[in-house]
Amino acid sequence: MKNSSFTQDHDGVKIHNTLENSIFDPSVVILAAGQGTRLSTQQQGIPKPLQTLLGLSFAERTLMTFAQMGLKKFVAVLGYAKEKVRTHFEEIADRRKLSIVFVEAENWSKGNGASLAAASKVLKQKNFLLTMVDHVFKPELVKRFLSQIKSMDTTDLGVCLGVDGKKENLFDLSDATKVYVNRNLVLKIGKDLSEWNTIDTGLFYCTSEVFDALKEAQMDGCFSLSDGIRILAKKERVRAVDLSGESWMDVDTPEAWKETRRRMLLSIGKNTSDGYISQYFNRKISKVFSEYFALTSITPNQITWLSFFLCILGSVLIAAGGPVNLLGREGMILGALVVQFASIIDGCDGEVSRLKFLQTQGGAWLDTVLDRYADVALAMAVTYSASTSSNPTFYWVLGTLSLSGFILTSYVKKEYEIRFSASIPDGVLNKLSRRDLRIFVISIGVIVGFAFEALCVVGILSHICVAFILYFGLKGPFIRDQSSI
Repeated sequence: MKNSSFTQDHDGVKIHNTLENSIFDPSVVILAAGQGTRLSTQQQGIPKPLQTLLGLSFAERTLMTFAQMGLKKFVAVLGYAKEKVRTHFEEIADRRKLSIVFVEAENWSKGNGASLAAASKVLKQKNFLLTMVDHVFKPELVKRFLSQIKSMDTTDLGVCLGVDGKKENLFDLSDATKVYVNRNLVLKIGKDLSEWNTIDTGLFYCTSEVFDALKEAQMDGCFSLSDGIRILAKKERVRAVDLSGESWMDVDTPEAWKETRRRMLLSIGKNTSDGYISQYFNRKISKVFSEYFALTSITPNQITWLSFFLCILGSVLIAAGGPVNLLGREGMILGALVVQFASIIDGCDGEVSRLKFLQTQGGAWLDTVLDRYADVALAMAVTYSASTSSNPTFYWVLGTLSLSGFILTSYVKKEYEIRFSASIPDGVLNKLSRRDLRIFVISIGVIVGFAFEALCVVGILSHICVAFILYFGLKGPFIRDQSSI
């Protein structure tokens, strides 16, 4: 049975919450017992799970990375400052509607293997996912890991370890746990390996065999998780799951924290649905504001409203600077700059929603609706400004036709996706019809004194895009759909 759904962020990007098989619903064990002394200089006196990164604590970021994949059952292993950490996890669970079981590891200070061993009493021979609270993954990495696990023969699994063979993405080689893999089997693991070909990402899928191995390691005075994995590796019971190229970080030091933050801010601008202006201009600025917004309690929906009101304000300035000449030419230029700034801020709602796992269908819908109202306001402002010079009917007809192109482009794209369960091919013409380019061209047109001409140009581009979508729909998916009847 397949259980699959998705939400959309404010940029309209689909975020899949997928469990290919509803039977596959393991608990996620999070090791959150450590003190994090090496990271403590970054945020003095705060337990590691409570330390924050771009608006979310490590605890919440870890929980939501897995929850976004449809996993809702968690086991948090506590140690240092256990009551404070437990209270924080409980607050997150209540707010995010998650289920968390808590385990107190008495010997947490000996090593992360001792912390995991304490969880054996609640897992009751069940298979489980395992990670550390200070490991930051993109959800795509977890999705890839789960996909590969579910394709394996689960009747003969020991431990599966996610590994990354792309060494150029490694931040701190000296601190990394090296792994030697041969024929998908982990044969060696450790920080000081001289022969290695991949890196331990800190993501595991474990059976109860791991507890037997940890117990055996502890009898020899070894208390790290790697000690237990090393014992299983000698028995060829550890499979490697290739996650090369995916984004992840082990945040153990202030330097790693800063690098993780840098990579996260860089990645939020890489939205495949972006147009040319967003990709090469808007995102470079919007992520600066998104970093600030993420550190506040401002919600993505509030950012959506902010962008909308800025566009309305800019449109009013453009209209007022035209025929009524309240503000003059300078007022129109100011209006154009405000409208373009609104377009930049329009990307922040989606960026913040991705950074803080706040994607909702309602947020994406609100963004779409307000964008259309803002488009109407801008088109009317430009048309009104031009219509008083001469022949107002001519200007209002062309202005209305241009506006209809903006609205129809959005409508036809959505209809295409609904009817054919597929996205429009992301070619040049599709990118030229996007809102970021429309706003930019009109703003430049206002500044250089050709506002109405700019409106007509982007209106024509929008209608060409609509024609392209209709052609593609009738010649492509539509014919295939009819042939299956």
